[in-house]
Amino acid sequence: MTMLKTAAFFLALAPAISSAADRVGDFSLLDQDGYNHSMSWLDDHKAVALLVQVNGSAATEAAIPAFNALRAEYDAKGIEFFMINPMGKNNRAEVKAELAEYGIDIPVLMDDARLISEALGIAQTGEVVVFNPSKFTVEYRGSVSGARAALAEIVAGDAVSTAMVAATGETISYPNSDSISYAKDIAP
Repeated sequence: MTMLKTAAFFLALAPAISSAADRVGDFSLLDQDGYNHSMSWLDDHKAVALLVQVNGSAATEAAIPAFNALRAEYDAKGIEFFMINPMGKNNRAEVKAELAEYGIDIPVLMDDARLISEALGIAQTGEVVVFNPSKFTVEYRGSVSGARAALAEIVAGDAVSTAMVAATGETISYPNSDSISYAKDIAP
């Protein structure tokens, strides 16, 4: 019975583990000020660190100081820092106001269509995703504290040893694309 539980645990964990190094592809998003940021233009960087930003999120608010400290430490070492807003609300003015409230100047990539956030596997507010802009893969996903170790390994030229670390934050849900059926929704 214990072996069955262990097997079930690892089967449940398999999709999450495999998604850490999945190829996402190149993408471009506008930030809160309307500037375009394309990941392929950042291929001279070792990585791109993305903090999931949602207005009013306690997890985002708690993660910002540590993420800003990572930026101060790793920006000159070839890591680019952004936040990403996966909510699809077209609320640039509100995002700007919240950034001003926190006194932070990190650009927030606005994923108004929510496609990039879903492709990156973003699941919680306040989590960090580390993206490789040369390979277009997610190298790390998890807490800000875990991102520090991942970035150190990337800067050293090593593979990330722990690609996923548990993060706490509000759950981000996406529309269920599985609910569309050709026979029921398109053909009639």
